[in-house]
Amino acid sequence: MFFKSGRKLNRFVLDDILYAEAYGTYIKVHTLNGTITINQRLKSLENELPNDRFVRIHKSFIINVQHLSHLEAHQLQVSTKKFPIGITYRPSVLQFMQQAGVLVASN
Repeated sequence: MFFKSGRKLNRFVLDDILYAEAYGTYIKVHTLNGTITINQRLKSLENELPNDRFVRIHKSFIINVQHLSHLEAHQLQVSTKKFPIGITYRPSVLQFMQQAGVLVASN
């Protein structure tokens, strides 16, 4: 996948993306190899990323569930960074985690 940063196109391996963080009309994409800032809105990136690996958990964050290391009711951890799960995103995050086999539904 390619993203524009300034005048350059940067290639990303999807498996290397840890998470994306919104900063207004910019996004910081954090990968295993570092961070790059791209001129794009988070919603646009969300639509481009495969929805079987990436989930929006907050108005400012999209995570790659392949790098999920810890999950709690109101927060989760990717690599060593903890993220809040936004209240409006919580139901869809939990549903995503169940469908992905990360979370087992309780009766």
